[in-house]
Amino acid sequence: MTRRTLRIELDVKAIAGILKAVADPTRQQILKLLEEKPRTVSEIGEHFSHAQPTISRHLSVLKNAGLVEAERQGQHVVYSLRPAGLQSVCHGFFGNFQCCSGLFRQISEKRRP
Repeated sequence: MTRRTLRIELDVKAIAGILKAVADPTRQQILKLLEEKPRTVSEIGEHFSHAQPTISRHLSVLKNAGLVEAERQGQHVVYSLRPAGLQSVCHGFFGNFQCCSGLFRQISEKRRP
């Protein structure tokens, strides 16, 4: 196995883990809430019928996947979306397909000044 093959396999495993994290509908909704603004577990929990420990577990999965950041503010932990994490998995996965790679080029070109 070459170094390049090993790197590709690691990338594939990392992307698979992230895709598993976002496969859950509750976690998808949490990401949408965090896209609006950073929130505490309690604030996120207001949008669900789940108990707070369940929401915390979902946030832990998203944090471990690199999609969410946590920052302690006094007695609370405030969670926020990591757009770069979400963008990298989109680019890393979908960018591997010829039918999608042009989309990423177009996005990159639009962002250039």
